[in-house]
Amino acid sequence: MSTVLIVVVGVVAGIAVLFVILQWHSDRTYRPLPVDIARLIRSTIDNTISLTEFDDLSSVRIAYDPRLEAIRTRYNEIVGSPHYIVGDAKGPVAAVNQAGTQKLRELLAELEKLDGEAT
Repeated sequence: MSTVLIVVVGVVAGIAVLFVILQWHSDRTYRPLPVDIARLIRSTIDNTISLTEFDDLSSVRIAYDPRLEAIRTRYNEIVGSPHYIVGDAKGPVAAVNQAGTQKLRELLAELEKLDGEAT
């Protein structure tokens, strides 16, 4: 019994270490610019965003810039809310309704301000 427990604990610890390493690598390599995020938000509004692009934006944190990470978090709140999505999506991601489109346009305006600050 104790051998099985040791093996299970070892496997769980190994998986945890793997996740930490993968997150560290992601934090160092995923560095989208405000213009990249804006393009993905526009693609969401147009319902042309690919599943891969959606997964990257919604799932991978933007560790190098807390301002972009805050926008990414708000993006997730909008596209994940039943108040802002249309029930029957044409693309791989649920389309946003008019209220959701307005919220995403507000994020675009914030991105333009960030981009202006960087120049």
